[in-house]
Amino acid sequence: MVGFFVQVLSSFIFGFGILSLDGAVLAQAHADTYEVNLVIISNDRLPALERLCESLLRAGTHPKLDLSIVFNLEAASSPELETFVTSFEWPFGHKSVRRRVIQGGLIRAVSEAWYPASLSEYGVFLEDDIEVSPFYAKWLVFALEANSRKPDPRLVGISLYTPRVTETIKPKPPFSPSGIAAELNGDPNLPLLLQTPCSWGALYFPSHWMQFITYLQSRISSPNSKVTIPSSTTNGWKESWKKFLFEYMWAKGVYLLYPNFNDEASFSTNHLEAGIHVGVVETSTNSGDFTVPLFDDQTAWAAFEKKNIVPVASLPLLDVFNVPFDNDTQFEARMASIRQQFDGLETQSLPSSARQVQITSNAFRLSASETSYWVVSKTVQATRSKSDLLGITVNDYTYRAGITAGGDLKLYRSAVRKFMGKTTFSTNTSETFERKGSQNFFYTVTL
Repeated sequence: MVGFFVQVLSSFIFGFGILSLDGAVLAQAHADTYEVNLVIISNDRLPALERLCESLLRAGTHPKLDLSIVFNLEAASSPELETFVTSFEWPFGHKSVRRRVIQGGLIRAVSEAWYPASLSEYGVFLEDDIEVSPFYAKWLVFALEANSRKPDPRLVGISLYTPRVTETIKPKPPFSPSGIAAELNGDPNLPLLLQTPCSWGALYFPSHWMQFITYLQSRISSPNSKVTIPSSTTNGWKESWKKFLFEYMWAKGVYLLYPNFNDEASFSTNHLEAGIHVGVVETSTNSGDFTVPLFDDQTAWAAFEKKNIVPVASLPLLDVFNVPFDNDTQFEARMASIRQQFDGLETQSLPSSARQVQITSNAFRLSASETSYWVVSKTVQATRSKSDLLGITVNDYTYRAGITAGGDLKLYRSAVRKFMGKTTFSTNTSETFERKGSQNFFYTVTL
């Protein structure tokens, strides 16, 4: 299972896979309508759900949106809530209802609430204690249109909400998006790109969501797998789907588009109803940090929609700690550092070119296509023992490795022969590989 996880994670980090398809989808949708599914996640909070639905009805839709709605109900939903949902009329598109048989918890409630029916379908996740602005549909179309003119394959989705705090630091420090935008660009209301997922109202793109679900499956099914975002409080989060999306966005180098208006006025807000992650005390003491005003200013919108944010990729980009990247070079350097971290993940899966392999717990492998790359850790280097290291048989040759006194990797090769029914080995030949770069305790050997 660990090997499967490493293969899945490596495919995310070292290639975009189907991400490029979103650009084609968006370009096509620019001339027609956008197929958007409102994904409602309810945990038996009827008054909150009623408030959300009323705000959606008041906001209406947009001529360029094909707006469906799906209610996802937990197993503990009351008869009163079920009655409300089944009798609720949605005049803007198709309505459907799903109800769990067994309580799923928040990770399953969100991750299983929507899966794209096609690469042209988008999902807007709304938990039941969310309320939307009358302008939320206009914002979605504005952002989708901007990205369709010059698609950004690193764009995961579009947030409706603007945060006031940085979640990845404890205690959560205040976050001033308008102040950062003004400092970086001179425009305090310029939208921002954040490597922060949003759970309080956001649209997610189909291909990224599909890849995230695959990543989530691999993380959950591999109990020994661990992804650590250095210094982030998300590493200690429990029962949080957002923790895994933080990991995905950080490791992949992708981001969300966030609105940015004065006083963090947003297209959605969270009322912090008591639930799985919010206690009764928190609802009274921390509401000012999370409940933001809803954007409802026609004059301000008329001025905003004249902005040109194409290409979206040129907007200011902030990392998981809401610290801006100075330039593309700094961003690429950060991604290179992250890739190097995952080069050392342990796996026991066989290389495609090998017939037999024996790997000690201190040896790591990364496989790409038909080539096997072996990386030996610092722990192994300290042993300086040929027999303690890796052995691999490829194309009738057996390879073993050892570390020299100078810290270089020495690779030994023996030809495998059959003589009178017994396996024999020819005289060893060897090749020395010098330390690699500043990370001199990692070695890469290509067979």
